[in-house]
Amino acid sequence: MQKITTLLFAFILAIVVKPAIAQLNCMNIGVGLTSTSYYETGENPFLDQMKMRGAWFSCMADGTGPWDMLHDTAFVYDGNGYPTCGVPFTTSSGRERLRFMISASGRLAQQQYVFLYDGYGEFTYHGFTVGASTPGRVVLTCNTSGNVWFDMDSSSLAPNHVRNFRLVPIANELNYNTLLFRQPFLDKANNFYALRFMDWFHTNGNPQHVWSDRTLTSSYTQSGSKGVAYEYAIKLCNMTGKMPWVCVPALADSNFIIQMATLFRDSLN
Repeated sequence: MQKITTLLFAFILAIVVKPAIAQLNCMNIGVGLTSTSYYETGENPFLDQMKMRGAWFSCMADGTGPWDMLHDTAFVYDGNGYPTCGVPFTTSSGRERLRFMISASGRLAQQQYVFLYDGYGEFTYHGFTVGASTPGRVVLTCNTSGNVWFDMDSSSLAPNHVRNFRLVPIANELNYNTLLFRQPFLDKANNFYALRFMDWFHTNGNPQHVWSDRTLTSSYTQSGSKGVAYEYAIKLCNMTGKMPWVCVPALADSNFIIQMATLFRDSLN
């Protein structure tokens, strides 16, 4: 009888208990990813720190006046959100330039980066020590745990306006566009079975209605009110082998939903 009891216990241990424990150890659950922003100090998913940059602020070109003149909408932008009208630009208050936040609350690691851009313009870098500089490439070292931002002092008129901003660790200058994501973020994601993109896509309050108005991978930021481009969520799941839990904007029309479903169907491994 004792032998039978021992065998039965071993059977239960092998068939029921051990698989259950293994399932717990492999984190067979999903996790929600937080939204991307310049003040988010948690996941910081992208190697290119410009993907988490803030929106445009306008300020007086001569350095007077408040931090934000609230005239950013007076500027003219290309389809990716970069100003085409020339900077400084004349608004109702006079000559103004643009600025944008890179980091707040110590989000940006104090290390060496390279700022890459296309077009012609000039910048002032706050929170950085400036190193080697050539048109389209500037070496910057973050030297503060406080706020970090760029002032766009000047920009040519289109088509040679400054655009396609990238700020990447200098060690990743040649591979950031292939790797895309920071390894610590991937290590966290690998602990889970599924990734939920509700906050990544800014689902709550998302203004998107038509498919042509969605965030693109070329957009000046992935932290706007429309959230991260769907293509980046797909790339993340393909790279990590995770199941995606996607959310559709409440205002999306029928064509938007069809196109979104088609993109995931055709691109997701």
